[in-house]
Amino acid sequence: AALRRPGRARRPLSPLLGRLALVSFLTTLAFVGFESTFSLFGRARFDLTEGSASFVFLGIGIVLVVVQGMLFGRVIGALGVQRLYPLALVLVVVGLGLVGAATTWAVLVPALVVLSLGQGVASPSLTELVHRAAPAARRGEAMGFQQSATAVARVVGPPLAGLLFDRLGEWSPMVAGAAITLVALVVLVSWRLHRTPSADMTPAAV
Repeated sequence: AALRRPGRARRPLSPLLGRLALVSFLTTLAFVGFESTFSLFGRARFDLTEGSASFVFLGIGIVLVVVQGMLFGRVIGALGVQRLYPLALVLVVVGLGLVGAATTWAVLVPALVVLSLGQGVASPSLTELVHRAAPAARRGEAMGFQQSATAVARVVGPPLAGLLFDRLGEWSPMVAGAAITLVALVVLVSWRLHRTPSADMTPAAV
């Protein structure tokens, strides 16, 4: 049998990237819960039809496209991802909480705008943090790791949100999402993940 050449073992990704993946899982879980139950929420609270709910999602999508495609680069250049990502999570917490509490359009519409703005900034901000935390040679691997965490959240989020909706009421997936995002914010700040230095500048963090 041919002898294998001894090779250098590939080191696992840093704990920092694991923590960022946890934040990614939590924030995705919260927003997926909103996405999967909003039509039911709208029907229960506002007598929305499926067509009306689709227009709401269209509006959210437009806000996300505008924020991520036109405004994000300018804002991150002015504030930096260290300030921008925690602020975005605060907006998501407030937006989800207000959506869950909304009983009038005067509350619901601003709540959806706040939520859309927060989510529109949060998603690319987290991607930027992961990009900074991973060394150049392993950024593809790190991004795949983050996307795996997001994929798991997208699988488990809808049934959990549906269970909350059925057991506790239409408000519960939104309020639970706000609480989960708040936990993600606490994890982010307590571990100072938002102040992640570039891995290319800190080889020990690889």
